[in-house]
Amino acid sequence: MDLPSERLRQYPFLAVLSETVLKKVQPHLCEKRFASGELLLRLGDYSDAAYYLAEGTVEVRVPDAAAAAAADARLASPRLPRPVVPVPPRPTLTFQSVMLGPGDIFGEIGALSRYPVTADVVASTDVLVLMIATPGLRLLLKQRELASFRQSIDDRYRARTLASHLRRVELLAGVDDETIARLRDAAELLAFDPGAVIARAGTAVDGLYLVRGGHVRISAGADGRTVSYLRKGDHAGENGLLDNAPWPYSLTAIEHVEIVRLPAGICRDVLAAWPSVATRLRDDARTRDDLVARTSSDAAATRFMEIAVDKGLINGQSVLLIDLQRCTGCDDCVTACADTHGGVPRFVRDGARYGRWAVPTACFQCSDPVCMIGCPTGAITRPLGGIEVTIDPATCIGCGNCVRRCPWGNIVTVTADSPAAGRSIELPTKQMCPHGAMTRVSFHDPAAVAAALGDAGEGRR
Repeated sequence: MDLPSERLRQYPFLAVLSETVLKKVQPHLCEKRFASGELLLRLGDYSDAAYYLAEGTVEVRVPDAAAAAAADARLASPRLPRPVVPVPPRPTLTFQSVMLGPGDIFGEIGALSRYPVTADVVASTDVLVLMIATPGLRLLLKQRELASFRQSIDDRYRARTLASHLRRVELLAGVDDETIARLRDAAELLAFDPGAVIARAGTAVDGLYLVRGGHVRISAGADGRTVSYLRKGDHAGENGLLDNAPWPYSLTAIEHVEIVRLPAGICRDVLAAWPSVATRLRDDARTRDDLVARTSSDAAATRFMEIAVDKGLINGQSVLLIDLQRCTGCDDCVTACADTHGGVPRFVRDGARYGRWAVPTACFQCSDPVCMIGCPTGAITRPLGGIEVTIDPATCIGCGNCVRRCPWGNIVTVTADSPAAGRSIELPTKQMCPHGAMTRVSFHDPAAVAAALGDAGEGRR
């Protein structure tokens, strides 16, 4: 049930909104109470909401970088449960603690950019939070009346997280802290709705564009063929910085996209001061130019990219494909998979077909695994730094949240006994063939996809 307008207007940043806007955002807002000691957000989780702290205080436990890296293997194991229990620091990690109080916001970076949560957030007292689901957060950030609200969120991202995100960009590996700080302070934070043009071929390049959330279509040629795409952590704009060349391709937001734009002037200063960065950037530009030239003239490669973008395959880091010219339909692969996993097969052979290839019902290992969001027991997990998403049958209670959240319908259920629920449940099984008998590809490299799949345009449809 939606919170009434009178209640929502007790929050200062909502009080200034018109009744029309408030009605639009209302379905995306809810209040939730947490008891002292309860875990609100967990290190490594994915979240689709920001938290506005209305009452009480929370402790944000940020692991030291060195300790977190040393403990990656431990974090791959089943994590702390959701029930209301005191949450001690993990023994293998050392933490820095930050206390937040009424009026503070947290979780917004993960909600907008789909980065995993970088800290445990634990209630220090009984707390009340206003949870703002991602669609509502995006709507609020567009309102002119909330320019200061948007600025405060951008300022927090710049102060808390942007430097570490810049550190993750391979291009900037090795640069010193002073340079990272200069880039952080100069960066412009941009947001684009689905279908919006981010950069147009032939126009001047005004900086280096880093994708911090969402997927971006790269298109080239007179007919605007899709030749590749960008995802979280990728960058574009190399040509303009190196040779003052215009954009050789267009960039379009496939979904909601968050961009960090590093202005051209400071980027050229960094290139002059750090020859290693200039070399890497030139290598990236050469690779991107070759890719655009090759795929622009390769009908098969562009066809694969159009399929990948339109059908969501670009979200997958490991997409399972079946060659229909070789498949006899015997289902031996399904049987073998079931035999390996206690009688439960982890993929369904049927699926969408493209030429001689079929995409079975099998986990894509998505770069942004929305199935993990909101799991009440932490049964569905991904190791930090890994790609494999797993479901723990021992802690799953069969709520169906992950099944409903998977955009591609790749999680199905089987009847099984649940130790956690103490009864028989419909246990979700994340479909994944572990034997490597079929082709798995990442659509991030269109040339490699074309080489792996060959003449996908031929054969059955």
